[in-house]
Amino acid sequence: MLHRSFLFYLLALRACNLSVVVAQTSGDIGPVNAAGSSVDLGNGSWNVTGSGSDIWGYTDSFHFLHFNKSNDLSVTVFSENFEQTYSWAKAGLQIRESLDKKAAHASLFITGHQYAAMQWRSVFGQSSSSSHTVLYTHNAWLRLTKEGNKFTSYYKTVDDLVYTKLNEEIIEFSGTNFYVGIPVTSHVNGQLATFTCSNFEILDDVYHLPVRDVGETGRAIEVVKADGITTIKAAGTGIGGTTDSFGYVNKKFSGDINVTAHLYLLAEENLDSKGGLMIRASGSADTPHVSLLTNPRAGGLTMFYRESAGGETLSKTAGVWDRNMELMMTTTGNSVTCYYKHKSFADWYELGTATIDMGTDFQVGVAVTSASYGRHATLQISDISVDGVPIDWSADS
Repeated sequence: MLHRSFLFYLLALRACNLSVVVAQTSGDIGPVNAAGSSVDLGNGSWNVTGSGSDIWGYTDSFHFLHFNKSNDLSVTVFSENFEQTYSWAKAGLQIRESLDKKAAHASLFITGHQYAAMQWRSVFGQSSSSSHTVLYTHNAWLRLTKEGNKFTSYYKTVDDLVYTKLNEEIIEFSGTNFYVGIPVTSHVNGQLATFTCSNFEILDDVYHLPVRDVGETGRAIEVVKADGITTIKAAGTGIGGTTDSFGYVNKKFSGDINVTAHLYLLAEENLDSKGGLMIRASGSADTPHVSLLTNPRAGGLTMFYRESAGGETLSKTAGVWDRNMELMMTTTGNSVTCYYKHKSFADWYELGTATIDMGTDFQVGVAVTSASYGRHATLQISDISVDGVPIDWSADS
């Protein structure tokens, strides 16, 4: 039974650069012994309380702050705090076929014991399934997407620079309309759990992870940011020849830009490991690019560049320092120029210029290859900026 414990609110949500108005309500689903509630704190922040026995098995019992939707979407929230008394208490995001206690759904939870758990019921009245990972914190970003009948979950902690995909499942909803929102279950029916969150947002746009592993690397890239330093662990067979294989944290830009970063060090897997800045036409393995990378085999910095798709990689090397370096790449039309200097020096030195047509939009970011399939090399880098402004990876990462 659904107890409509609150009046309808109006929530303005951004979608496709437009503001749309969505009706919202808050209610208990299934047998609940203590009524839940929700309070709109403004600017995407909510305080949601809920009792109930669980969201699991064949039927659910919880509180649900929900919005009626009928299209593909992405829903995101940041977990500020989760007050609960049971390890499998749950709160987070849910996309639900109906408000029936047996309804099919896809959910992404923060749990009492600090898991990120995607749980789902594929068919009305069927048993539930789960996939989870340990976060060691309740402070995390959760993101859940619906694309047709495909539901995908992502998460990142405050130390993670980019999202990690948790799981994806195929779930068939029987109708066009469904519900999206914030579920809370205490797992102890009659006691309330309280979920405080921010940055709750529903977008009529399906999020996909950016390409971060170019070519076959044998092991996924890992990215963490702490104390201002970004640590990137990546595998791959190399950057060179006619195709590349490496990890790549990147974002799209266009026009004339100036890219800078401070490279601390590369903990290489072997002498052919590389890491540093890259400007690349696309995520294809054989695409044109210009890169400014620390290169242990050359004993310094190397400018690598491929002038056309599938062409050979050319290079210019400066046998200088390989750590504690300032890197800079500038684009002017189709020309890309690479510069470097030691952290303690004032003057920049030009390494070289390549003229390459990368199209209107191109990728800018940090590239790392271990030059060893399936094994990581580790790069530490900071102050990654375009035109003096730190890159905001959160928008599409």
